[in-house]
Amino acid sequence: MLGSALCPALRQRGHEVIPTDLELRSPGTVQLDVRDEGAVHAVLMAEHPQFLLHLAAETDVDRC
Repeated sequence: MLGSALCPALRQRGHEVIPTDLELRSPGTVQLDVRDEGAVHAVLMAEHPQFLLHLAAETDVDRC
């Protein structure tokens, strides 16, 4: 939820943003399960980001 709001704001300020998510919900999103260390490593090696913002969170309030 935070990432969905932050990505457009960063793009408007001229930053390149590579959003990731478990499910491909919007164009340009890279499918990634942040619980999979190998998958995270592969994306980091492919993209070489200057910054990484880990914004994954549990959003199912009842389950929490």
